[in-house]
Amino acid sequence: MRSIKTKLIMLGAVSIVCTIILGLVGIFIMNSNNANNQVLNDINNINLKQNENTTQETSFLYDLDLSHYQTIQSNLAFMSEAAAAALTYSKGKTYDADLQSVAATIETVQDNTAQLNNLLEQRGFKSDRGIYAEYSKEDIALTDAISRMSGESSWVDGVWETAVLSELETVPIGGKNYKKATYSHEVPDISKRNLLLVRLGGNGIAYTGDVYVANIRFDNTALAMTDIDLEMLAASYGDGLAGVSVSSFDGMDVLYIQTKFANVNGNWQEVTTRIDVSDLNIADYERVSFDLYFEEKEIPDISVATAFDTKYDFEGNMKAVQSLFDSYNKLVAEGSDIGSYQEDIRSLLNELYTNAPLYTKDTELANVLVNGFSTKLEATESIFNYDKNILSLKAENNIGNKNLTSETSDVRTKIEALTNTQKMTMSTLIYVVFFVGAVLVVILTLFVITSVQRSIKKFKGTLTQFQKERLW
Repeated sequence: MRSIKTKLIMLGAVSIVCTIILGLVGIFIMNSNNANNQVLNDINNINLKQNENTTQETSFLYDLDLSHYQTIQSNLAFMSEAAAAALTYSKGKTYDADLQSVAATIETVQDNTAQLNNLLEQRGFKSDRGIYAEYSKEDIALTDAISRMSGESSWVDGVWETAVLSELETVPIGGKNYKKATYSHEVPDISKRNLLLVRLGGNGIAYTGDVYVANIRFDNTALAMTDIDLEMLAASYGDGLAGVSVSSFDGMDVLYIQTKFANVNGNWQEVTTRIDVSDLNIADYERVSFDLYFEEKEIPDISVATAFDTKYDFEGNMKAVQSLFDSYNKLVAEGSDIGSYQEDIRSLLNELYTNAPLYTKDTELANVLVNGFSTKLEATESIFNYDKNILSLKAENNIGNKNLTSETSDVRTKIEALTNTQKMTMSTLIYVVFFVGAVLVVILTLFVITSVQRSIKKFKGTLTQFQKERLW
């Protein structure tokens, strides 16, 4: 440390060390920032493709075109490559584990989407694709058969007979006299009908008495009067009708009819009561019968008859099934809660299938309907089995996509935090190295200057001494 050379070497060494330290730190941070930027770029690309996939999913809901899933698969492959590329820059980084989670999530969603694409293709959502095509293939035949069935008259008249009240037996009940009549006739050769109509009428008759209808039977099967649909009964009609209800009469449950027949220019007036018999297949019975009790008030001749009306609404319920299926398909496509749609569809199709042979006497039509609805039921169950897996995979993908959004956000947050930390570290290190280097340089420079001055002074002294010796 005594020589100037040594001090100059140390001065240079300090400068070089400081420069190397600053250079190495700068290179490290530059490389680190470059890695962080590369990872950020890959994360941004992943998020970009993820958003594009969301758009593709939305488009799929509108047109149910599976080409959207091909695009989604392509995007997921790109995302997987981006995640792998990001991992090459993340070794030793605080976000390495997060990137591994990102890559694992993408792989899971990618595998699920590949399965979904196959399942959706096999299932189909349009009449020309997959199992749904099997469901739809009988639609034309069914529509034609239902149209032909609709051409069959719904209303079928029963037999009219005349109750001549003046000739009927008088029966005292509850302090009043009644004329009792019994109606009993064959059921027309028809298919199932849902309504039995009990009819009273006449031309130019005047009658305002109460009428009780009891013991309504099909063969030996009695109609439970207390089970009569009151809403349907309330839809009874006719000029001669004042009111109708279910009541009790002489210990029996009966149909209570209040009449208001008035002789208006000899015109026909009628009472038509509507009784729901949809729980019975009247085509299985031969005879319909009931007892009538006419209040002994006016004594006209009153015509009594039955009629049968209203068939199962195949056309309306076919449309209802299709409407349910359309709504159901959209829920499956978007992976939403399907609620009771499956049971509603299954129930209505079973109802159509069950009723198909009951409402027509045409065996050919019945067979077309039965076969058509049977095909739909089988295809429906297959579709529902596919949908179980589809909905499960979509639910997993929904969770996966949410996790992916959260994981990429965590990576971005950690990179930002790491960048800020490195920036602070580099700034602090630069200040420290600069300060320490500057102090050392100043100290060494002072040592050098002091040494030089000392040497110069010594040299001057030597010269002076030498000159003195020569003079002597």
